[in-house]
Amino acid sequence: MSAFNRKWLINASALFLLFGVSPVFAEFAYNFPESVSPLTRNIHDLHMLTTKLAFWIMVVIIAIVGYAIFKFRKSAGYEADQEFHKGTFGVWSWLLVPVVVLGIDFSISGPGLKALDMV
Repeated sequence: MSAFNRKWLINASALFLLFGVSPVFAEFAYNFPESVSPLTRNIHDLHMLTTKLAFWIMVVIIAIVGYAIFKFRKSAGYEADQEFHKGTFGVWSWLLVPVVVLGIDFSISGPGLKALDMV
């Protein structure tokens, strides 16, 4: 066995022993524990709503960025528009995108305020 293969085998074995059979992974949970009171159920529901919303926003953003990277790459001969911010679309997009983001934030805050009223 060569020195490289022996070193690789030792490193792989050490990583497996450190991370593969650790008791830390025995109860590996991503979510909140089971809710008991009505308030904690509401908080859990709010948590799940925001998690789902954040996931779908992330999926849409990754799709848009992936499309933009593929469509507008330099090797395809695309040249960036240097006057985007001066046109009507550019001006309105700088206004409407933050308004949409704030609208999403305010739609999430409604159930949060209802949960706080129960306290």
